[in-house]
Amino acid sequence: MIELCSGGTSNGEDSACHPFSSVRVADGLVFLSGQGGWADHKLVEGGVAAETAQIFRRVGALLESVGASLDDVVSCLVHLAVFDDYTAFEEEYAKHFPREKPVRTIVRADLPFGMHVEITVIAKQA
Repeated sequence: MIELCSGGTSNGEDSACHPFSSVRVADGLVFLSGQGGWADHKLVEGGVAAETAQIFRRVGALLESVGASLDDVVSCLVHLAVFDDYTAFEEEYAKHFPREKPVRTIVRADLPFGMHVEITVIAKQA
């Protein structure tokens, strides 16, 4: 099990450990850096579905920290390590956008630390 740095805040922000921000607001838009399925600085077990669920817990917390929510998401860029995981990913992803769906792009990527999925989000500020 790979463990990331031990810093971080209650809203899921790990920027104290990395040379980038997890969330930035500019001109009414909320930009989240790529989120992985990390909890307590460890990648959650259970594969792409478990990681996707954890990513959206992190995304929800980050959006809430700037007054937004998943309902405000307008775009998701998804990196999948293996396209064979698409169906399991899609089933979990759909649970988080029951109403209006954001635009989305999915690409295959060599992800670090054994991650199966990473998601970058843009939302409007509520």
